[in-house]
Amino acid sequence: MHRILPLLPLALLLCACQTAEPGVTSGPLSQSARFPVGVTEAADATVATFKTLDFTHVQAQTSKLESKVTGKSAGKTAVADIDRISDEESQVTIRYGTLGDKPFGIVVLKAIGEELGTPPMTQPTP
Repeated sequence: MHRILPLLPLALLLCACQTAEPGVTSGPLSQSARFPVGVTEAADATVATFKTLDFTHVQAQTSKLESKVTGKSAGKTAVADIDRISDEESQVTIRYGTLGDKPFGIVVLKAIGEELGTPPMTQPTP
């Protein structure tokens, strides 16, 4: 038991937790949400959102299975990793800066949902 106690804070830090924003989960350095769209559509919406938020040097690398969108703002780099869940569902994970920024990550995910015309999914599809 004594050997487990020092690891407890680390285990709590690494878990993904639901945020107050429906459909958005937060880890120690990033925030994630699922959207009912394919990878390409999610990547296009992420690029548009980054540009709307005045990010500079916005770049995207997209395939049918995954995408990575990067941009810079206020001296920090934002990275969006988009993974295919199914043909009609993608997970977007946002990391802003070296240590992450939970409130800003949630803002970006909400803005991506607005760009797509759909909020983050609250439950994965079966």
